[in-house]
Amino acid sequence: MRARLQKMFMTMNTLARRFLVPPVIQGKEDAARNASALYLILLSVFVYILLNVVGVAVLFVQKLSVSAILIALIVVAVISAWLSRRGQVGVASAVLVFGLWFTTTAYLLLSGGITENSVSHNRASDQTER
Repeated sequence: MRARLQKMFMTMNTLARRFLVPPVIQGKEDAARNASALYLILLSVFVYILLNVVGVAVLFVQKLSVSAILIALIVVAVISAWLSRRGQVGVASAVLVFGLWFTTTAYLLLSGGITENSVSHNRASDQTER
């Protein structure tokens, strides 16, 4: 039993190390640099996903719709990470940018859009004073 747990821990440790190390692209210095930068962005997206999972469980009111958007973001991030590991950094970047744009737009639609009361209030008060 103990040997089995140690083997499972070693496998999880190997997977975690593999996940945390950016992809290496041989022979293409620019692509390797871009892949490293993309990977740092992807890690921050995964941290954002973890924080949103906590938010869905504890804070958010619209749990089902936010969960659906969060699942879409997870799929986009995993596909982007997979593509960057295969050396297709440009495609992975495009997938990530469009996926983040889509999920941000969906979040804004659910929350009622961007409203700034102080800006609209100041404009209304400026017009009444004239």
